[in-house]
Amino acid sequence: MESILYVDDELINLKLFELNFRDKYHIITTPSPLEAINIIEKQDIKLVISDFKMPVLNGMQLIEKIKVLKPQIVCFILSGYLESEVVTDKSKVFRYIMKPYNKASVLSDIENGFAHYSDSLS
Repeated sequence: MESILYVDDELINLKLFELNFRDKYHIITTPSPLEAINIIEKQDIKLVISDFKMPVLNGMQLIEKIKVLKPQIVCFILSGYLESEVVTDKSKVFRYIMKPYNKASVLSDIENGFAHYSDSLS
């Protein structure tokens, strides 16, 4: 089962995401962008989904740090803000997902993200 790291400082969002997707993926959650970096360094993570507005680092800043550590990781932003307000470097964000999200659409995006990860290795 593939692992997804979901980062959001709102605990209810972490729980909802885990409940929605745990039957298909191993969901790792953290409310802390700094803890997310530690997880990425220690575990085999291929896909990260991050909220944008968080304390210490916003989602885009987190993705920039992830791409320095492991550029092959596929990164998503999941946010209630408009894409144009949060995505400063589209080359680093595979997909932007607007809150509230549609589960079927997100599942499709995730599958495309894992396929992109595999393609990038070949």
